[in-house]
Amino acid sequence: MKILIPIIVVFFCLQACKKEANLSPGAKPVVTVGMAAVKYDTIPDKALFKVKLFRDNVTYDETAISFAHTASLVYNPNVDSEYFMGFGQLSFASIAGDGRDLAQYQVPYKPGMSIRFDLHAKTNGVCHVTLSDESGIPSDIHIWLKDKYLKDSVDIRTANYSFNVNTLDTNSFGKNRLEVILK
Repeated sequence: MKILIPIIVVFFCLQACKKEANLSPGAKPVVTVGMAAVKYDTIPDKALFKVKLFRDNVTYDETAISFAHTASLVYNPNVDSEYFMGFGQLSFASIAGDGRDLAQYQVPYKPGMSIRFDLHAKTNGVCHVTLSDESGIPSDIHIWLKDKYLKDSVDIRTANYSFNVNTLDTNSFGKNRLEVILK
């Protein structure tokens, strides 16, 4: 019995020092209270994706979403870029937690989080949304584009999404139509 207790203590000490082999680069542990296991974030810092709104190869706009554990959901001039609408046929921006339109938005990842978009078109017609770039997003994360106007959704990692904009119907564009949900 005297030998068994030191062996158990040494075993638990070695278990506490064991490194997690499946921890992705940039992922940070999320410490929980009590005896619950330590969980890890699934999107590392500096991972990003870009969402592009387009009609053709010439008429398009895009916004970028990047990830950092220390980021804020409200506009931060040190890491986010404000969006300024130009003279093009389409405009497309992500919306910060404080309602500001952004061209580049850095956020902390949380499973099930959503990011809204602000879209405008000067003329009626079909628009398409695609994932134009991604880097560092694990393959098991789905990027769902949700169309609240048509009550439709698609994983834009696997398919583009097409819809109509009618400039006379304010529900078909603006800040309340499209968002991405990360799961």
